[in-house]
Amino acid sequence: IAVALLAVAAGFVVRTFWQGQFWQCGLQAALMLAAVMLISECGLRQGLRKEGADKEGFYAAIAQTARERPIAWFGSSANEAVWYLDRPVARSLSNSGLRKAFFDVPGALLVVRSDAYAARPELQAAVHELQRLPYGKYTFILVKADPTEPLRPNLFEDPSETREEE
Repeated sequence: IAVALLAVAAGFVVRTFWQGQFWQCGLQAALMLAAVMLISECGLRQGLRKEGADKEGFYAAIAQTARERPIAWFGSSANEAVWYLDRPVARSLSNSGLRKAFFDVPGALLVVRSDAYAARPELQAAVHELQRLPYGKYTFILVKADPTEPLRPNLFEDPSETREEE
């Protein structure tokens, strides 16, 4: 609808230009430019508002499940988690860091990106899945350590292709 209205306005600008009313044409063009800027600003804000709502819902679900328990993060960047969760978040950049950041911390929960989780069957065997949380183009899995499962020695070995995505 906005594009159609702008096309009609452009027609009026062209018509006044051809009629030789240059001052009025300039005023109409300025108003049309303001309308284009306002429409694009509204579209941009709507996208940011939706992204912010998704982000807030994602972190609210983590906070609700975690309550006061420590949180560790694995498989992606945790930079904004500190702001939304309002607490320290231990980051494990590799399998070897999982012991210190998650398994050695009593009651800790781990947020892991689904592709990193799927690539590590040893991790899947050592935890109990609590919740799957979609966020953007990824799904994150909230897990807790399974005290009935002994930790496999190869759980803390890093594959050569493990990398942190920032």
